[in-house]
Amino acid sequence: MSLNVVTLEMSLKPFDQPTDMGKVEQTCFKAFTQWHPLCKYADHVQVLLWPADGSEILAYKGDMDEAFEWAYWLGFANPHSDVPNDPQKVALHSQPRLYMDNPPKMTYRILANIIDAIKRIGNKVIGKTIQVGGTFDPGGEFARSTFKYKEHPEICIANTMGVNSFVGCYATMNADETAYAGFPNGIEQGTSFGTFLGKQSQAFLADMNLDYLWFSNGFGFGLETWGTCGPLFDGQHFDATRAPEVRQKILGFWNDFRKACPDYPIETRGTNLGTGTDLATDAVPLREIYESNLNMYTPPNSPWAALDGDFGLELMGYMSRIAELPTGKGFPFRFYVHDPWWLNSPWLDRYGRDAHDIYLPMAISRMNETGEVQTHDAFQFLTIDDSYGRMPECCPNEIIPILLRCMETKPDRPGLVTWVYPFDTFHDYITQAPERLSVAFFNDWFIRSAINNGLPINTVASDRALIAGMKCNSQAYDHTILLSLVPDAETPLEAALLEHVKRGGKVIFYGPIDHASDAMLEVLNLEQASPIEGEMDVILAMELDYVLAGELPGKLMHRSLYSAGPIAHCLKNKADSHTQVLASAGDYPLALARNQRVAYVRGTNSSDMADKPKLPKIDDPALWMHGDILLRQALAALGIHVGFTRRDPSHRNPVMTVSRHENALWFAGYAKNSTAQWELAMPNEGGLPIMVQCDAAIENGKAIYQMPRAWRKECRVLVKQKHGTVGCSESCDPHYTVSCPDQHSDHAPVKRRLWVTGLEDATVTFLPEPGYEENTTFQVNASWPFVNGPFAELEHGDNFLGKTITAKSITGRVLISW
Repeated sequence: MSLNVVTLEMSLKPFDQPTDMGKVEQTCFKAFTQWHPLCKYADHVQVLLWPADGSEILAYKGDMDEAFEWAYWLGFANPHSDVPNDPQKVALHSQPRLYMDNPPKMTYRILANIIDAIKRIGNKVIGKTIQVGGTFDPGGEFARSTFKYKEHPEICIANTMGVNSFVGCYATMNADETAYAGFPNGIEQGTSFGTFLGKQSQAFLADMNLDYLWFSNGFGFGLETWGTCGPLFDGQHFDATRAPEVRQKILGFWNDFRKACPDYPIETRGTNLGTGTDLATDAVPLREIYESNLNMYTPPNSPWAALDGDFGLELMGYMSRIAELPTGKGFPFRFYVHDPWWLNSPWLDRYGRDAHDIYLPMAISRMNETGEVQTHDAFQFLTIDDSYGRMPECCPNEIIPILLRCMETKPDRPGLVTWVYPFDTFHDYITQAPERLSVAFFNDWFIRSAINNGLPINTVASDRALIAGMKCNSQAYDHTILLSLVPDAETPLEAALLEHVKRGGKVIFYGPIDHASDAMLEVLNLEQASPIEGEMDVILAMELDYVLAGELPGKLMHRSLYSAGPIAHCLKNKADSHTQVLASAGDYPLALARNQRVAYVRGTNSSDMADKPKLPKIDDPALWMHGDILLRQALAALGIHVGFTRRDPSHRNPVMTVSRHENALWFAGYAKNSTAQWELAMPNEGGLPIMVQCDAAIENGKAIYQMPRAWRKECRVLVKQKHGTVGCSESCDPHYTVSCPDQHSDHAPVKRRLWVTGLEDATVTFLPEPGYEENTTFQVNASWPFVNGPFAELEHGDNFLGKTITAKSITGRVLISW
């Protein structure tokens, strides 16, 4: 097992005696010793240092003995607006507090000495060359900044945390006679901020002996990187008139910066949103940024889910950014351990030591252009010190084993569902069809909500990668269900998807059909119809979800603005026996399936922006059906049932991923309300998944689980059986419980054994580990020492899940050994 890079992020707070080099070295030794068990697996180790907010770069004059304002605050160092209901300014958003009494003075020379110590001690402890990065943040959270808000407020053109609170990457500067390190003769009127930041960074990074620069909080990727409104979208109207102009301004920033700072690598946080949203609202040309040889690394997953629990937004945004990559680069996974400014430590408090924000994003993978799976190659940790500069040992001690286990079992095949992301298509819209950018907006938020409502998506393929991968390896997508926006007529993407369907592949299409070809409409059995929108009653052909109190709503609100137009289609041939309507509003099919291989969901973004919130406001699930839930209806029609029972309709649905490693399924989940029940079935592929170290109740053709808040489990066994019951969750009744505990082999030639118990005239399907297909045995109702059988007769096969071994008509228990 190996990693390309491990990055340890830290502030200057642990260096509370920065002129005492002995104390500085002790702090460095502690940091590297704590994280050595992970760093030893990495080819490269980095420390990303957060001295301030980037103003130390902007204001740098080349004087090593000049003091700079550093990040010694708790809370918002530069508040820009009053916080409601806080007249005494007690909240950290209203007024910051010092992290310690009399924080020490920091000069550039002291900073350079700390950086030198980090490199020396890190090399001694880890045995590798340590690279150290600097940081630039566009906002005012971390340190007081006279440069941004008093000397050059003209660069703050974004209203992210208040009016004129964030630096805009394509701002221009007013004249300034001050001699800066990169501008010894002062700043000329109209100098681009990219040029200024580039020259200042070049001087600062060189003088501090830093190795790279990090752009924080979406800097470089548009104007409003935290919200869905921007130059092209005000929350009520899309207006692409300025798209070419804004796109060029963003590219202009990158070009100007790179001319002034040509060689230092750039790492980025990226926005908190999706690629399509960034295009539709801010005209962010991510494709051109990736392809411009800027020596930049791919943005990681956003840390926002720790704050708001919106894992759908985190995973959707992550997949949309890694659908394509900068040339020759991989992509990182970033984990929120501590916050060095805002007085919280997510691992200890927000996550409560639950690992869902490791399990879910580490299940993510992408497909490359040869049809192969690619996973993250780097870890980044925000941060290894807390808001008081402490570095609790419990955090690395608890987190590292979880990360290593996930690395050992990382995806090596596409998951059950692969999202086809129209990366090139959306970027082409900006120059060829800007009026269609609203489709990109719909696409991102629809899938975000689908993930939040339990759709198990954790593999992504760009339109470009899918087309190339299918040419290179026609079977690359045979064991996954493709999830794709209806492609435009007569495009290479349409041709690839139709050919995949023709070969027997499974696809769920979604979105409007107004640009679909006749061939695609024939596959879907659809034709154009008079448009409808607004409130509508929905009839479902089957129920997937249940509530114990109250009722699930049957009304849907379709807002055309956020849903890529009205609903404007109907069945072409109502008498077609191969078409199953899964959901309808009057004569309009909202979801359908055909031949258990192709499905279609129109899609509704069940959210509103009438009040212009930063993010779309989700419709109350106690009052309104969410349109994205119909994607799970389509998935069930294609053979994978995922359902939930909640106590109350207001409770959130759980979030789930299903990845694959060595022919096993790896389920991971998170439930904000742990009273939710999970219902799973794969009737066409072996039956009901029985996860290792779990018990399942068999009811109505479903495996029913009561899971903790966060979990990750392996599954190699599926069972077909009519019924079975479970007492309490801690009981394991051998007559009624289907369970799958790990059994130590107790036999030298055997690598591993699994008991499957509680079977009643059952068909048991096993997903064998590669290389052990012929060495696997099933012993029925065997006794210790489990060497003499009796052995079941086995059938070897290959289906959607992969290689299988099956035994039939088993009652009691079976010991599977390999």
